[in-house]
Amino acid sequence: MTESMWLSQIANELDVTFTGQDTWVTNVDYDSRRVKKGSLFCCIVGLVSDGHAFAKDAVKAGAVALVCERPLPLPVPQIIVPDSRKAMARAAACFYRHPQREMQLLGVTGTNGKTSVTYMVKAAAEQAGKKVGLIGTIGNLIGDTPVVSRHTTPESADLYALLRDMADAGVEIVVMEVSSHALAQDRVYGLLFDAALFTNLSQDHLDYHKTLEDYLLAKKQLFFQTKLAILNADDSHAEQLAEGLPCPIQRMGIYSGADYQANGIEITPEGVRFHLRMPGADSNIRLGIPGLFTVYNAMGAVALLRALDIPLRDIKAGLAGLSGVLGRLEAIPMGDKPYSVYVDYAHTPDALENVLQVSRGFTKGRLISLFGCGG
Repeated sequence: MTESMWLSQIANELDVTFTGQDTWVTNVDYDSRRVKKGSLFCCIVGLVSDGHAFAKDAVKAGAVALVCERPLPLPVPQIIVPDSRKAMARAAACFYRHPQREMQLLGVTGTNGKTSVTYMVKAAAEQAGKKVGLIGTIGNLIGDTPVVSRHTTPESADLYALLRDMADAGVEIVVMEVSSHALAQDRVYGLLFDAALFTNLSQDHLDYHKTLEDYLLAKKQLFFQTKLAILNADDSHAEQLAEGLPCPIQRMGIYSGADYQANGIEITPEGVRFHLRMPGADSNIRLGIPGLFTVYNAMGAVALLRALDIPLRDIKAGLAGLSGVLGRLEAIPMGDKPYSVYVDYAHTPDALENVLQVSRGFTKGRLISLFGCGG
């Protein structure tokens, strides 16, 4: 359905007053190029540009009101707030009728493994008969229907609109990659996750966060917005991440004592098998994706799914039926060629090393790596 709401209703949600007359709002946006008649335009302050500078263009395009951090000399009602990014998230949540309350939310953060974990969760939850929404790097899905996205984690106005579409489509579980940029920029502000997973931390995005410490602190924010934290205990940053968290914590690992402990690991070119000891149960897990990192990703997926009480039999069947994830050690059909070709999204030193180690394990002759980098 088409959303619409009085500006006063949004202002009440933000616990602030507004200047000017009440008006009917038909859209919440932050990009002046997308504004249409009836839009509430949010002047968010970014690293490169300040949305306040585009407010005049937004009004010309049809914006009927503004969310801004300072009064602007424009003839439309204005909601003045101390932080326009947080205010946009709250305004969007209100405008789209709090769709997050109609679904269970799972979040995944970390340098590597986020996409693989989300697809594992989706496969297993669907095996259990659940309708699943997925938000992440490759794209967004409502069931099997793709939805266009410009970011790993959309800006809050786009995110709440997407969650409303998911709720209206009958989605019961949403599994979401939550990037460090999204956390630092309050894109998931106001969401409460049923469970959230930390996969690992290695060098990445230091052009934005400047230091590894800042990068870790950005990711840590997710665990102040979740009912349950699941941490990779084998990662050297896990305990620093755990310090001061207000929610219960579960740990997973191979080398460290953990709530979810993998042993008896077998890795072949066809995939992995391992025995998983977990709270209240033990089980053998099988996946058709090779690599030690697959074991970690699978443990994380199992822990997230069990937090939602998904039956273990469905988790096992869903994981066993997942043959791969697009761009994650993905085999390219080569017919009768005497060699194999795989594509992987590895974009950090740690991820590339992992992929090469796995590939070396089942390569009989030469291993040739072709990679590129942004710049």
